[in-house]
Amino acid sequence: MRSYAGYHAGDRFFSVRALADPATADLNVIINRKVYVLELTTDKEPFQSVTFYPADEPPVQSAGQPNVGPSRLLGLLDKAKAYPLLMIKRRPPP
Repeated sequence: MRSYAGYHAGDRFFSVRALADPATADLNVIINRKVYVLELTTDKEPFQSVTFYPADEPPVQSAGQPNVGPSRLLGLLDKAKAYPLLMIKRRPPP
């Protein structure tokens, strides 16, 4: 694969871009003595980024993304199930 790999010393990221289409490649990423083997291929709808997190730490909250966990999802499901009842209680009397 003809590709461009961009990295600057001290950065916590790198960029990879295919210079031909179609293209495939393998990329080894070493983090904390662990090797992650990525199989890269061109695609019409590619991933824009991949982030590696330690197994014992939750992903860092990104700006603009709501924190949605299991309890939040269950709460939303309960509200959705009770929606007809809630709407009846909120209607003004005739």
